[in-house]
Amino acid sequence: GEVGEKTLVEHLREAPQKFTGYLTESSKQCVAYNLGLVNSYWPGAKIALLGDGMSDECDDDKFTKYVEDAEPMVEQIVKMLEQ
Repeated sequence: GEVGEKTLVEHLREAPQKFTGYLTESSKQCVAYNLGLVNSYWPGAKIALLGDGMSDECDDDKFTKYVEDAEPMVEQIVKMLEQ
């Protein structure tokens, strides 16, 4: 909008919602990007299953280990996104 249309207080009140919206949109873009990478390497992968959350056969300890194992790949992906 135009400068001076809103007061500083009004802008500050809107900031948390705008920040949350930004984080949500950024997260969606990152997830979509990475699912696109999965499909580029494994076109037959059933990525729809990922929307159901963690497999019933995977306990918290296994999941923690998988997350730790993924850290180097996460760092690589983040570096690519920063370019």
